[in-house]
Amino acid sequence: MHPFNTQREIVEYCQARGIVVQAYAPLVRGLRMKHPVIVELSKQYGCTPAQLFVRWGLQNGFVVLPKSSKKERIKENCEVAGFEIAQEDMDRLAACHEKLVTGKRFSDQQGE
Repeated sequence: MHPFNTQREIVEYCQARGIVVQAYAPLVRGLRMKHPVIVELSKQYGCTPAQLFVRWGLQNGFVVLPKSSKKERIKENCEVAGFEIAQEDMDRLAACHEKLVTGKRFSDQQGE
């Protein structure tokens, strides 16, 4: 769950029924950190691209689980309380949707 794979229909279904949505791989596995919209909004809000992704997920009501192997980045990813993304920018992020799935395909996991 990230701006490049919003799963809107699933999210709406779950939220309408009180089901908590978890944002798995909310940092897009680093694949879109240099996307023009992400870079622009990160500068605008004075945050890192990762913080922008985390904040986006939180504002959508998701449980956001970013991953990092670096202690500094884990701490940095938690520092998102100091800003809120304006609705027009949330809309810009939503427009980035491209059905980008970042996990391994099932067949890849089975060793095929």
